[in-house]
Amino acid sequence: MKIYFLTGLFSNEDYYAILKNSKSNVQNAADVLQKRYLDGFCDLNLDKKIAVINLPFIGSYPEHFKKVFFTPTHDEIIEDRYTLKNISFCNIRMLKNLSRTYKSLYYSYKAISSDRDNHTESNETYFFIYTMHLPFLLTGFLLKQVFRDINFVVIVPDLPEDMNAGYGFFKGVFNGLGSLSYTLTNHLDGVIVITEAMQNKFAPHLKKAVIEGMASTSDFGASSKNHRAKDRFFLYSGGLNKKFGIKNLIDSFINSNLDNVNLYICGDGPDKQYVIDAANTYNNIKYLGLLNRKEVLDLQQQAALLINPRTNALSFTKYSFPSKVLEYMSSGTPVLMYRLDGIPEEYYAKTYSLKDSEDNLASAMKYINSLSDAEMHNKGLEAKEFVLKYKNPLAQVNKALQQLRKDANNLQN
Repeated sequence: MKIYFLTGLFSNEDYYAILKNSKSNVQNAADVLQKRYLDGFCDLNLDKKIAVINLPFIGSYPEHFKKVFFTPTHDEIIEDRYTLKNISFCNIRMLKNLSRTYKSLYYSYKAISSDRDNHTESNETYFFIYTMHLPFLLTGFLLKQVFRDINFVVIVPDLPEDMNAGYGFFKGVFNGLGSLSYTLTNHLDGVIVITEAMQNKFAPHLKKAVIEGMASTSDFGASSKNHRAKDRFFLYSGGLNKKFGIKNLIDSFINSNLDNVNLYICGDGPDKQYVIDAANTYNNIKYLGLLNRKEVLDLQQQAALLINPRTNALSFTKYSFPSKVLEYMSSGTPVLMYRLDGIPEEYYAKTYSLKDSEDNLASAMKYINSLSDAEMHNKGLEAKEFVLKYKNPLAQVNKALQQLRKDANNLQN
């Protein structure tokens, strides 16, 4: 089997330069998931190297990035199991997508054609496209007209309508581009989505697989060692947005009247000021600002409890699996979260969960805080073992391929 992967990850060599030149939040969660997929593809132990065509997902110049052009440190990174082609592009808003379309199409076509010229093609070939990014979808659509024997599959962690924002005229433009994204995707071969409900967003003839995300030992290791800090704290790390539950979390923590534990919050977002005001008012609420990924992961291991305060109130939850759930569970620290439509039932036995009532969160925090350290440690360890065994990159990529092949057989019958 041969795999091509059109993606937008941050190579290790470019990561800190991207952070330095970014004027707003970088897409860390997306970067992690893309690398998990690459790990999974590599772990298949294919007889042919994976070809990665990479144009990093960075903000546009001048609003969100300091440089007009993205120029990678290395044009090509050659590893034992894959070759990654890092591609430069014009980053000026309005011109950016044109540049990314041309570059992704040119280098993808070149990679496939080179393999065929050298007679290194395979009987089963997949071209995976990360996310419904219009330049990548155009590339896949045009390549499909030439290479009919290749399976073009789009990995869909988010739907266009949940990614785009705008008002008035611009909202209409975004909606039009979203419709075009669906049209292009439906002319390819398949999709990998993160929830069951997302399957219904795409044409019936597409092959489909459901993979909610991936966990890995690379963040925390496989050790069961207890890393808890001496100063007991609960932690939330993520977007500071009312719709993700940050206000509910703060209000519930205040109402819980817990006096032997702190609430640590790190991240950024439109409701950051609400967090700052709470931290200035209450001594047991600490706002740590926007931290780098390593700092966040360290805190997750030191915390007594990790909290995801997103409720099931909004309709988009059935099309969403919060990436922080797998990250939280991989840490070995117990997790408290609401039951969401997009999260499979099997996760709730490994975490502390509550139904969609904001009044429940304060009571849940008080109850969990009363549990013994041993009980909480075992709960966190159970979650970690579960995700590392069943949700690791190789297991999830294998599952996706099996589902796509099964769906292909069902569609033929």
